Amino acid sequence: MFENNVRVQAFIGFILCIACITAANLTTTTSNVGKTPIYIGGFFSHGGAWDASGILPAVAMGLDHINEREDILPDYDLRMVWNDTQCDPSLGTRVLFDQLYNEPQKLLLAGDGCSISSQAIAGTAYHWNLNTVSYAASSPALSNRDVYPYFFRTIMPDTMFNPARIRLLREFGWNKVGVIHGKEEIESLAADDLLDLLEEANITVLTSETFASEDPYHQVQNLKNVDAKIIISNMYASKGRRTLCEAYRNNLIGPGYMWLMVGWYPKKWWEVEDDTVTCSMEEMRRAARSTYYISTESLQLSTSPDITVADITAAEYVILLQEYMNDTEWAGYTWHNDNPFGYDAAWAIGLMLDKAVYRLKEMGLQLEDFTYDDKEMAKVFFELLKETDFLGVSGPVSFRDGDRIGYIQIRQLQAGCDDSSWKLHNDDCFLFINEPLPYSDAQEYCQSSESHLAAIINEPEYYFVVNQLRNNTEWKESHQWFIGLRSNGQSYEWDDLRFRNETWVPPGSELSSALDGRCVYTSTNLPDGWTSIRCDEKLPFICRKESEFLERPIALFLEDGGYGILEQTGTFIWPGGKMPLDHTPILRVYRGIHSELYGTMCFLSIMGILLAVIFLVFNLKYRKQKFVKLSSPNLNNLIILGSVLVYISIFIGGIDSNLVTHESFGVSCQLRVWFLSVGFVVAFGSMFSKTWRVHKVAAFKTPKRMIITDNQLFLMVLVLVLVDIFLLMLWSIIDPLVVMVQELPEKEDANQRIVPYFEYCSSEFYIYWMVPLFGYKIILLVFGAFLAWEVRKVKVSALNDSKLIGISVYNVVVLCTIGVSVSFVISNDPATLYTFTSLVVLFCTTITLLIVFIPKVVSVYKYPEGPPTLTSGIKFTSPKPSSAIRENSSVTWNDQKSTASVAQVAVENEPPKDSVKSTDDKNGIQAGIVVGGGCRIWCAGREVWSCCTDSSDEEVEENKPSSTDGASDNGGNINKVKIIDSSDAVHEESKPSSPDGARDIDDNLDKKTITDDNTKLEVARM
Repeated sequence: MFENNVRVQAFIGFILCIACITAANLTTTTSNVGKTPIYIGGFFSHGGAWDASGILPAVAMGLDHINEREDILPDYDLRMVWNDTQCDPSLGTRVLFDQLYNEPQKLLLAGDGCSISSQAIAGTAYHWNLNTVSYAASSPALSNRDVYPYFFRTIMPDTMFNPARIRLLREFGWNKVGVIHGKEEIESLAADDLLDLLEEANITVLTSETFASEDPYHQVQNLKNVDAKIIISNMYASKGRRTLCEAYRNNLIGPGYMWLMVGWYPKKWWEVEDDTVTCSMEEMRRAARSTYYISTESLQLSTSPDITVADITAAEYVILLQEYMNDTEWAGYTWHNDNPFGYDAAWAIGLMLDKAVYRLKEMGLQLEDFTYDDKEMAKVFFELLKETDFLGVSGPVSFRDGDRIGYIQIRQLQAGCDDSSWKLHNDDCFLFINEPLPYSDAQEYCQSSESHLAAIINEPEYYFVVNQLRNNTEWKESHQWFIGLRSNGQSYEWDDLRFRNETWVPPGSELSSALDGRCVYTSTNLPDGWTSIRCDEKLPFICRKESEFLERPIALFLEDGGYGILEQTGTFIWPGGKMPLDHTPILRVYRGIHSELYGTMCFLSIMGILLAVIFLVFNLKYRKQKFVKLSSPNLNNLIILGSVLVYISIFIGGIDSNLVTHESFGVSCQLRVWFLSVGFVVAFGSMFSKTWRVHKVAAFKTPKRMIITDNQLFLMVLVLVLVDIFLLMLWSIIDPLVVMVQELPEKEDANQRIVPYFEYCSSEFYIYWMVPLFGYKIILLVFGAFLAWEVRKVKVSALNDSKLIGISVYNVVVLCTIGVSVSFVISNDPATLYTFTSLVVLFCTTITLLIVFIPKVVSVYKYPEGPPTLTSGIKFTSPKPSSAIRENSSVTWNDQKSTASVAQVAVENEPPKDSVKSTDDKNGIQAGIVVGGGCRIWCAGREVWSCCTDSSDEEVEENKPSSTDGASDNGGNINKVKIIDSSDAVHEESKPSSPDGARDIDDNLDKKTITDDNTKLEVARM
């Protein structure tokens, strides 16, 4: 029983509470006795999600002012029955029905100020033929005339802020923006309209982020990732706090950034206690102070001094409303910045009804005849509201499709001081009190205004204070002013704890030892700086406190069908003192080849070319000298020509945009490949052709007659060059090299993005052209190495460059392998890459020239008249001779007309110590020959020629006695070597020969003749 009573009492209490909330309230005046009362319904939010209780007194005052006018509704007393909706759509609908089903009859409705409850009320009231005039509902959804056909409002919808935002973006040259907004209807609809306008204005939207109730961490990260510097947000204040917190933690506020927000947030909205915000209150204060955000809002109070429709100015309206709210009837109602819209809404209704009186009179009707079924009269009210046009306290008031047309107030969060007596410097306010007081009294005075004796912590602040003191004529006689610095017995410290660790002191200061009782004053005489004095002395003083950050009016915007009219009334302040750009400035740094490096490589290349020219002069001058003549001087000239082309490629390879125009750089792309490729083929092709000729004579055992001339070798080089030119021409025509740009990893600081880049030459199918072009050159190197290996035992250095070519090839292969590997590593550093590749080319080319020509230079230097007589030191050895060789076989040197006898047979690589030797009387050179299945020739105690011949499986018999007639017992092979000055041909022939009269072992004689220029070397196989 007791439990049931409790439930009943609770239910009754709930009903009484709802009744108190939903009970209709009547605004009346006592001065309109005798007039016909007419009523409007009013809806106001006194709590819940939005407290707009301060607007109700403004509407009530507007109705009073209308009723006081004799020229407006002279026969009527305009009254309002109002309810509290608590910004709740369900409660708003309920109180609407309460008004509909309870007397008195309402002509139309005023309110609600909350968008969500206004939607519920306006969407329902239409079916009762009631027009609705709202004073603060700004949701874009209410602009839909299909859903809310009889809805008007004296505040502009959020979509009306977008043209002002577009104008600001144009004004400051911001062409890239990021957008972040909430998902609720009032947030998303305005954002969608903004995106459409941005597209029409050709402004790039870097990203559009949306979030509901969650933490906007990812959305803010996306803004950062796309480098959004100008960010437009459209959301409720609770979401704005979370967004501000994340932006602060991601460094998306401060210098270089600007946020554009809605202007209907409450004062200091960032300091509201909010459990959903993870930043501390101090972090939120720092974040807000760093943004200097720009907000857009309907102009709440006109800045014009013109007289409004109410016969008062906007400034007078504020005073009247403040006095009006002092009445006990409005006790507990808080001031709301949107109250001018409520006042103008009352006037819009009153003026419309006044016009309706005359319109209805023509129709034979009166205002009091209206019923909820009267569509005709409701239509009259609708048409007259559309014609509304007057100057209100919030500015010009007119409607377009139910939405207010008027000024947009553009404000910016800026530091400011309480009143004009305080002087703003940076983010702090300074107050100069020209009343001498002791230090302690001065400190108390400052503390009474929530400040401290001023701390001066740097040179700009010091000169600001001094200039203020010197420029004020009232303070001209006061030269010494207390500041907030005094001794603590050990040192001087600032009273303001914010600056306790600051130690800056101006030059010229004279601070005595930090004894107790010493305080500091600043002088207006600049050289004097600061001086300490007894604290009980009386001086004028300076106070300092932190400025207050508030949204301050900066400009007005009025839409005119075009870009709109922007009237600036204040000064924009930018974070960091510099207007932010719409993107992080990109500083493109070209990482090319510096002129100093290019000059160095060119100098080394010139030295290489001079070296090649020196060798060319040498080759031409001594081309008839025996040693040079045997090395094919004409092919040597080609080697020099190829080397010069390679050197020139270094000149061309260093050309880039640092040195020439972009077009010229493109031309050099083709030239550098041509010079390097053709130069390589000419140089190494010439060397390999010489080696091929030696190999042809020394390694091929054939009785066929063969002639190999220099012209044939030239033809071989020409074929290689033509192959190169063919490939290069195809490449240049089909897929030419062009200049391409490669960006390197960027570096970002607070003000700019540094993007290093370099230019290089490439084409679409670059790799496919490189493979055949350099692939066959690799084959050429391998083939050359093979030839050099094959003739490695041919020791006549004047004829055979196999060792030299082998060394050159080895150097090229090794350095190219290293070069390619290293080039991949340093490919992103053009200067290093050019240096490395140039040094590799220089080294390879120079070493090749030195290896090929230095032995010739040395030989000419040692033997200016030619090499010594080749009559001695000739020895043939065979590991497996087929038979014993007869002693005293002979070798004839036709050019010297001398004969060397064969002393004995031996199997060894060096001349035997007991060989029979003959000595040239003139040169004193020993000679000896051993003949076997192969042959090796020794001259002057060293090998100069070798060749391979047939061999058998029989072992060599050392020191076997030879036959007395000087011939071999069983017809073994004997090689005969001749050097003959005659033609340039190389041939093989078979004929019997015994130049010194000795008996030949075999009737058949195989003779090989090696010719270079006008000298022949004959090797006869018997």
